[in-house]
Amino acid sequence: MMYRYFSSIAFLLLISTQALMCYAEDKVEIATQTVVATAGNDAGVAVVYSKYTELSFKNLGWKYDEYLNCAKMVLDKAQVAYSMINDDDIEKGVIPEKIKVIVTLNWRSMSAKQAEQLKKYTERGGKIFAVYQTSFRNEKDEYAADPRNYLLADIFNADYTSWVGAPPKCTYLKRNVPADHPLWQGLPEYVHFYRYSSMINKTRVVNGDSILGVWYDEDKNNTSYPAETNSGLILGKNCVYLGEDIFEPENGHNPIIQKLTGNIIRFLLSTN
Repeated sequence: MMYRYFSSIAFLLLISTQALMCYAEDKVEIATQTVVATAGNDAGVAVVYSKYTELSFKNLGWKYDEYLNCAKMVLDKAQVAYSMINDDDIEKGVIPEKIKVIVTLNWRSMSAKQAEQLKKYTERGGKIFAVYQTSFRNEKDEYAADPRNYLLADIFNADYTSWVGAPPKCTYLKRNVPADHPLWQGLPEYVHFYRYSSMINKTRVVNGDSILGVWYDEDKNNTSYPAETNSGLILGKNCVYLGEDIFEPENGHNPIIQKLTGNIIRFLLSTN
C-alpha cells in the first residue's frame, strides 16, 4: 500500500519548515517573471471530477473536496480558466468538441471504459495532462493491471516500476530540454517539489524532447534514479505526464509549481 502521508510527526514538521523556506525563495523569484496570457474556456480546458477517485480517497481517509479545491487554486493562480467534466460523461464518450485539453488531476481510480475513451480522445487530437497515480487503479480501487501499471501507459509513454515517498529522492525536477522550450518558459532549471514522492517510471520511447524533466535529490548533484527510470516529466502521445502530484497542497501552494502547471497546459494547447 502506498501512503500519501508520512509516518513521523517530526518528519512532517521538517518538510513543512523546508517548504515554507523554499516557498519564500520561489515567491521572490517568480515576481520578476512575465505573466503569460490566460488560457480561457474558449481554449477548451476541462478538469476531471472522478466519482471513483472520490470513493477511493474516502476509503483512505483523504478529503477529495479539499484536494479539488487546492487543484482549482493552482489553476486559478496559473491563470488557466477551465470547465469541469465528470468521469461518467467520459465513460460514455461524451467529451465536447471544444475540449482541447483534459486535466486529469490524480485520477487514481479509473475504469477500463474510461481509459478506452481517453485513448480515442487522444487519437482524435485531444490532449491530456496527467499526474501521479492516474489510471493506476480501477473503479473498484484495485490495481488496474497485472503486473502493476497504468491503464494509460501507452499514452503516458511510461511504465510503472516503483513508488518513492521519502527523502532525499525526487526533491527537484530538473529541466531536460533547452531553456527556450515553451514548457519551461520563465522557470528555473530546477523546480522544487516538497513531498519526496513520485511514481517511478521507465520511459518507453526516448527521442527528441520526450523526457522533459528528470529527478534530482536534495543536493541537486545526484540524480534520484538511474537514467532509464529517472524521468519525472514525460511527453507521451498527445499527453504530458508528471510522476508527482502537482495539485497536492504541499506542492500546489508554490508559485513556481503554479507557473509550471500553466506552462504545461498552454504547451498542450499550442501543439498540433
